[in-house]
Amino acid sequence: MNTLDIQKYYDKVLGAWIGKSAGGIIGAKQENNKSLMHYNFENVFPEKYPPNDDFDLQVLYLFEVLEKNGPNFNETTIAEAFAKYNLCWANEYRVAIHNVNCGIYPPTSGLFGNSYFKNSMGCPIRSEIWAIVAPGNPELAR
Repeated sequence: MNTLDIQKYYDKVLGAWIGKSAGGIIGAKQENNKSLMHYNFENVFPEKYPPNDDFDLQVLYLFEVLEKNGPNFNETTIAEAFAKYNLCWANEYRVAIHNVNCGIYPPTSGLFGNSYFKNSMGCPIRSEIWAIVAPGNPELAR
């Protein structure tokens, strides 16, 4: 396990949140767009910042999982918060929420009845929060 002083940790957390926020804002208007994108600094940001499930679900995990349970949580705790509070019912989300509501928990909840979306990035794209919470400790972050 690596050790970080508080200022370096703060700097890394701030950078991660800014990067995650900017990436979500810039990328949101291009989700599912398969055409060539012509960005410059003037047109890269949308006029109105849309909701961002990639960011919002990580904030949900901070409040509904970590703040309420401290370090005493597991994949079931995360799955239940995801199924209860996730307002996005599209694609792989719908399958996972349905499975959790039927009592099928991770890792099976992301696989069962999910052949079409099984390679989607829904789960990995929301894992940064655990790296931020447990920097230098991948065993704890997993």
